[in-house]
Amino acid sequence: MKWFPAWLLVGAAFATSVVTVYGVVLLPFVIILIVLLSLVRDARRGYPGFIAGAGVPLLYVAWLNRRGPGNICTRYARGGQSCVEQMTPWPWFILGAGLLAAGILLAVKWHVRTRGV
Repeated sequence: MKWFPAWLLVGAAFATSVVTVYGVVLLPFVIILIVLLSLVRDARRGYPGFIAGAGVPLLYVAWLNRRGPGNICTRYARGGQSCVEQMTPWPWFILGAGLLAAGILLAVKWHVRTRGV
């Protein structure tokens, strides 16, 4: 279970690189990290963290759109206001939470099966 956080970060970085503009710069580094982690025999046990990590950016998108859907306006103390169109957060939340839960449950299942706890 000690490699789970490393895989979680790599999974989150991979999902971020796939869905953002920064992916062109980030993806080669993520692929190198995936290869390096895969070469460490003990690190392979933490692989479910990759699945869990892929849900983290999706949960962040859900958080950013938590007041949506629709046009959301914010008023400022000095008389101005700013409006932004937000999506519904529920599909992002459901998919992100599902991936996070699946990764954690898979890690626990593998840990129990290999350790006999």
